[in-house]
Amino acid sequence: MKPDARKDNGGARPGAGRKPVPTRKRTYRLTDEQDAALMALDGSAWLQGAMNLQLAERPDALVLLQLDALEKKHGREWLAGLAGKINERVARDEKNHLLP
Repeated sequence: MKPDARKDNGGARPGAGRKPVPTRKRTYRLTDEQDAALMALDGSAWLQGAMNLQLAERPDALVLLQLDALEKKHGREWLAGLAGKINERVARDEKNHLLP
């Protein structure tokens, strides 16, 4: 094999080997609890989705993604209770003229 026949992505034949992808591999250290939480949220797919929404400056969609993850973890009843607490807070803040 010629020394320059092999590319970084492997394979001696032209077009052989792994195709380049537009992503990078990263390694992060997580506690067992953090790892379990990330896996419960669908792992890197959830993380990439959340980051894409953040980069697109879509805080509304990011909140919905987080609410979906919370519903998956805690259940619909828990989420309904949270919605009730949010509504109470908004009503209190409106009453106290804290909202624009």
